[in-house]
Amino acid sequence: MTTAVQTIHDVPVLMCAPEGASISSEGDVLDLIGNAVYQGVRWVVIPAGRFDEAFFRLRTRIAGEIIQKFVNYRVGLAAIGDISRHTGASSALRDFVRECNRGQQTWFLSDAEELHERLKSWGVPAKSPARLVTPGRTLRTRPSGEGGSVSYAPGCEEGAPSVWVSSCANAAYGARR
Repeated sequence: MTTAVQTIHDVPVLMCAPEGASISSEGDVLDLIGNAVYQGVRWVVIPAGRFDEAFFRLRTRIAGEIIQKFVNYRVGLAAIGDISRHTGASSALRDFVRECNRGQQTWFLSDAEELHERLKSWGVPAKSPARLVTPGRTLRTRPSGEGGSVSYAPGCEEGAPSVWVSSCANAAYGARR
């Protein structure tokens, strides 16, 4: 898979070429994720046309398994391109895409311009339920003083790189349970 690293708004991004082999299983993205982790990128951008048709049929569980791999390695996934044909045919996929786009882990975007806009504010907590994951850190919970609790990563300084992980990948991946 031909890739290139770009920095967009101070965020390292691995861009995949539009041409190449179809992505049809979690095994197809393992080398890609390994390359991303090795190069220290935070996001992998894959043209939507590279995904096999089965990816867009949630009942196959392929989307959930692929997205879960990205979540496990704490690398964001952005699918770029028109998927309206798929979302028009499936209300479940339409809901899944909407939920993913609310979070900070997986995005389905129409073009690179939309990616640039998203990455301007990347790292700002999403309004949907999410959890903060800081690479190399264990989350702890402490009382917030307001009757609840706050999760934090011990030893992290203000502004340390973090990843907000939404529940959209877990929703798709959990469908098989």
